[in-house]
Amino acid sequence: MSKQILNSTEEFYVELIETFETSLINQGIEQTIAHDVAIKSAEHIQFELGGCSIYIPKSCAKKSLLTNAKIISEFTGNNQEALAIKYSYSISSIYRIIREHHANKRQSK
Repeated sequence: MSKQILNSTEEFYVELIETFETSLINQGIEQTIAHDVAIKSAEHIQFELGGCSIYIPKSCAKKSLLTNAKIISEFTGNNQEALAIKYSYSISSIYRIIREHHANKRQSK
């Protein structure tokens, strides 16, 4: 996404669709399906958040990835409650992070 402030709702909408589509294609989704999903996702966001001003900080994703990596490395199999307290996450979020990590490991084999 460009660093400039987008001048219109239409420009933002197009940029949002292109961003979703690129992300989906990078995840291995076929282009026409990625395009359709990107449009539907943008429409959903427009419906849910239309009229709202939102700010999306750049560092959240990076921070989340680093926190998730710490949780994965510190997980012993029975310390999910301690990790949830330490990182201000719910226990179910700790389980989700671990589950996704294991699923990703299985896929990469």
